[in-house]
Amino acid sequence: FEAFAQAMLAAGYRLVADPRDSLPMVGQNSGLAIFSKLDPVRAPVARSFAVTGEQVCVKGYLHAELRVAGNRTIHVVTTHLDSKKKPKDVQHSQARQIRDEVLTSVLASDSPAALVAGDFNVCSLLTKDDGTAYRRLCAAMTPLVDAFGPGQQSAEVRPTRRAGMKPFSSRKSGDKLKGAIDHAFVFGLTSITSEVVDLRCPDKTVVSDHLGLELGLELS
Repeated sequence: FEAFAQAMLAAGYRLVADPRDSLPMVGQNSGLAIFSKLDPVRAPVARSFAVTGEQVCVKGYLHAELRVAGNRTIHVVTTHLDSKKKPKDVQHSQARQIRDEVLTSVLASDSPAALVAGDFNVCSLLTKDDGTAYRRLCAAMTPLVDAFGPGQQSAEVRPTRRAGMKPFSSRKSGDKLKGAIDHAFVFGLTSITSEVVDLRCPDKTVVSDHLGLELGLELS
């Protein structure tokens, strides 16, 4: 992380929120960070989920309010929801926590602008279920709209899971390894571009078992 942070600083970004703040006594931290060229309005907020089935990873979200221009700000939330289905409706409970703790007050403010993005482990391509979980996720995020969801930018939703990279992938079908489980919900922002990008190092080494989301936004 230190090497990555130094490279981002050299590129002109500042570290707004640090994943090491969520490092537990035993296990892994949240893995969440926010880098920005915009100044934060106040100290970022890091929260763990009240409901989770994870025993090793600290699942939760980071929330930062960034100053854009004049008196306008944008609320940025990055998150990583549970990958399993237990406890029952765990992803929905976690999405509702983000709604209750962040979005309710943000949406009640003057000229709100918000972005909630990350790995939701909820698929919009029906590779995990019949689409019920994604519909419930969209309902929890309403009026925010998934910039990478069905009907946005393009009629085709591209997978964000990199096929073949998941450990023990032989246990899963090829379809389940190609799910669209990373999303970017926006409000008060106009999506100009939205691309799923194959992130690789200069030596062609893959960066992640997920593909990246690249999103161009303008304040509405």
